[in-house]
Amino acid sequence: MTKDSSDKKRRQSAAGILLLGRVVGILISVLVNVVLARSIGAEGLGVFTLVVAWTAIAGLVVTSGLPTLLTREIAANIERRNYPLVKGIIRWSGYLITVLCILALSLGAVLLLLQPDQESRTVLYTVALGVAVVLPLASMLQRISGILRGLDHVVWGTLPEQIFRPAFFLAGLSIGALLSWLTVEHVVVLYIGATVCALGLSHLVLMQKMPPFVQSATPQITNRKWMMALVPLAGIALTATFKHQTDIVMLGFLGTTSDVATYRIASQVAALAGMLMVALNAVYSPKVAALYASQKLGDFHSVLVKSARQMFAAALLTTIIFVLVGKPLLVLVFGPEFEVSYLYAIVLMVGVIISAWCGQTAVVLKMTDHTKVVFRAGIEATAINVILNFVLISTMGPVGAAVATMSALIWVQVRQLLAIRSALQMDISAFGGPMRKEYERDE
Repeated sequence: MTKDSSDKKRRQSAAGILLLGRVVGILISVLVNVVLARSIGAEGLGVFTLVVAWTAIAGLVVTSGLPTLLTREIAANIERRNYPLVKGIIRWSGYLITVLCILALSLGAVLLLLQPDQESRTVLYTVALGVAVVLPLASMLQRISGILRGLDHVVWGTLPEQIFRPAFFLAGLSIGALLSWLTVEHVVVLYIGATVCALGLSHLVLMQKMPPFVQSATPQITNRKWMMALVPLAGIALTATFKHQTDIVMLGFLGTTSDVATYRIASQVAALAGMLMVALNAVYSPKVAALYASQKLGDFHSVLVKSARQMFAAALLTTIIFVLVGKPLLVLVFGPEFEVSYLYAIVLMVGVIISAWCGQTAVVLKMTDHTKVVFRAGIEATAINVILNFVLISTMGPVGAAVATMSALIWVQVRQLLAIRSALQMDISAFGGPMRKEYERDE
């Protein structure tokens, strides 16, 4: 077996493991929410959801695309055998996260002191305490993930956040639920403990996987170059995080913690409708990349349309099943408080269906050197999401948040689909017809 075929087989195996890990991660997350909903109710789940959402927002200040930069720079410099730069960026990233954590937590303390409403401070203090402790731990966890991926241990790089922390958290919650002592404060403490355990385990993995030639190298740091490289990566990370957290955070401001909890459950259910879409993205992406690289654009277009049709069919079928049995299922699994999540989930699923119909738009644009379109569409969608959330939550509550999020998702996908039609003269949606012959360049 040649080296190239061996590498290809190894990467295909890694892709399969990553896909399985993502599915397992989603299932663990669903189980976590079941235990939380049954143990601390909608009010407590809402408070915990705000801790997670604000940690993600605060993490923007701290990581700002750093894991991606670590992966890219470490992989490139190992290929060039420039081991001093590899060790340098690993050390530099630790210093940077430490400084930014101090700045972010100082800002959070100031905002907390300025909060005038005494009645809301119980929730606020719980959220602030959780964020203050989890933020540096979660940031270091992301840093280790970026380093491991850069060292070509992609599977190990995804495990800390996708499997390790959720699994430790679920184990702690299950024990707490059996002992009947769970409160929202206990849940936050268990989440902190799960993050510590995941960080410790990930650090051990990193020490085991770190090449000796990197460990023995004298670190070389190019501070200015790396800081400049972080700017565009931070922009992409910013739009991605706000896209996922805007609705939750604004519901926390404009609604109640119970609204946040019922909406979180709806979001998880909608994510299940898109689970096959995520899986197919992982399966098809390597094949699509190979076809584009070989300039077999007819096959490239055909594979993309096929994947879009499968995504669309899966999302539509999941939504139809949920429409038929979703309401009693929500009550049975999560409790009567979460029956209202049924309507929110259906609205979000409409966005998933249309997104699936559009196909792998972001993958194609990034692959064909149109990354700026993805970035611009993300910024536009974030603005739409914020404005619509602000307007609609006040009048419609969580339904308004669902409509805003659905609208932003549809905008991104349709905007990117139209960009592909314009730039590449192809329709990759589920209803896309055969590619016009004059644009095919099959070899």
